[in-house]
Amino acid sequence: MSLAAAASVAAAAPGSARNVPARNGIAAGADLAALARRPELIAMDMRRFKDPASGETRIEGGAEVHGVFDAPIGQLVAAMDDRVGQLAFSPRLLSSKEELREGPRVVFLQDIGIDFLGARVAYAVRSEAYREELPGGAVAFRTILLDSLDGKLFASTSSWYFEPVTVEGRRLVYIRYHAMQGIRKPGFGMESLIKAFTPSEMKGLMAALAREANKRSGAK
Repeated sequence: MSLAAAASVAAAAPGSARNVPARNGIAAGADLAALARRPELIAMDMRRFKDPASGETRIEGGAEVHGVFDAPIGQLVAAMDDRVGQLAFSPRLLSSKEELREGPRVVFLQDIGIDFLGARVAYAVRSEAYREELPGGAVAFRTILLDSLDGKLFASTSSWYFEPVTVEGRRLVYIRYHAMQGIRKPGFGMESLIKAFTPSEMKGLMAALAREANKRSGAK
């Protein structure tokens, strides 16, 4: 799905994380053994444009990464589903509060801060997440922006996918993570900074999630 289409989904279906495009399944051509050694970027795209309705400059961009990790899938999923507990492993999360939980649906508030070469970018958001149990023991999460509490974003979605796999005789977990964000009135050089740091940030978050899952399981 194109960035424009993804942004349209986010804008047209507020409060409906189930409408966010799912990035489920193992990506085509994935080398699981190589991914167990090092996570990889699948794709990244970004564009700057002028919004015809408001006249303001905007950026919309998305990236997708995947990897294979030695961590229990139950604890990976539990850590991902624990919106407050994410403070323990997500380096850019400044605060997180759960507002509502109804079955597989969660509404939560977060303050997210990102430092790019000394330039701090922070967002206050209210979002919704939806969890899905899939065949073969796989689990997926999709999230969507409900409200940009500080008015800095016009769209934001994410998709996480977890699948148990066997690689060279070892039981591991394949993780696929996609994120799209729409930024209002971006600062000078924002595109370059995002392109430079987003892939490593996303891969680092997957690794941090795996460490948290092992910590929760008592693994050393």
